Amino acid sequence: MEKKLMRLSLVMNAVLAFSGLYFGYKAHSSAILTDGMYSSLLAVMSFLSMGVLRLIRKPQSKTHPFGYSGYEPLVNLFRGLMILMVVVFGTFESIDSLMHGGNIIDFSSSLIYFVLCLSGCIITYFIFYFQNRKQSSPILKVEKSNWLIDTLLTAGMGISFMVAFFLKNFYPEFIAYVDPLVTILLLLSIVKMPFDTIRGALKELLQMAPSEDITHTINRVLKQYYTPSEISDYNHMITKTGREIYVLAVVLLNESQEKVDGQLRFDTIEKHDVFRETLFNDLKSIYPTIRLDVSFTFDAKWL
Repeated sequence: MEKKLMRLSLVMNAVLAFSGLYFGYKAHSSAILTDGMYSSLLAVMSFLSMGVLRLIRKPQSKTHPFGYSGYEPLVNLFRGLMILMVVVFGTFESIDSLMHGGNIIDFSSSLIYFVLCLSGCIITYFIFYFQNRKQSSPILKVEKSNWLIDTLLTAGMGISFMVAFFLKNFYPEFIAYVDPLVTILLLLSIVKMPFDTIRGALKELLQMAPSEDITHTINRVLKQYYTPSEISDYNHMITKTGREIYVLAVVLLNESQEKVDGQLRFDTIEKHDVFRETLFNDLKSIYPTIRLDVSFTFDAKWL
């Protein structure tokens, strides 16, 4: 399903990119041209994301002993940097246009683009919204956010153009400044998104702690197994790379464990494996892509 959705995103972004560049040139609108450039970039990123989806399904290899999940945040980092570049370029272009008197746009062509683009964005966003609820995926989550932003950008742009159209008979001297001003406002409204994407990708690439929601959930599961009579203490480290969550749990066993039915709970490797398997199943029921390592020790220095 992920591959089908990414193909849909690629096709829709390509259509919107062509429409934006065509109508932007025809309407002499930098706002529409910028929107077309944004869609062109997303089309390229959708293509790269499809390649990543094929990669992460490959088994581990000698060159990638931990799999290929690291390519997901790498693509998201590249996506964030490219969107930031579009924001910076579009903002400077619009400021330059304002300083040179602005430009008059063709409102009829702008209206056609607005209706077509907004319809496509809304339909595609809701497809990704409902599918992302069924299947948790970092790539689909980013795509869903991109389509929401594209929808809001198009809606804001269209509303601004319609307001300018109705005001042109009253304040014609300001019409030339509407397009560059709208472009700047739209770009400023999305500037937070590429920074969030870049920050999230860097956190995963640098193996920093994941979100508090993930950390608290895993800690809650681990606490269920904490029994002072058998486990003196424990420690765990969590990282997230793409869709994979890795947990390393170190369990400090109580050297004076109480016997249950004449037996110790952690006196054999087989019993260690039973504990590990039970913990893994509990965590996997919450996070299907989790990886777990559990080590047992009597020495607190290994915590």
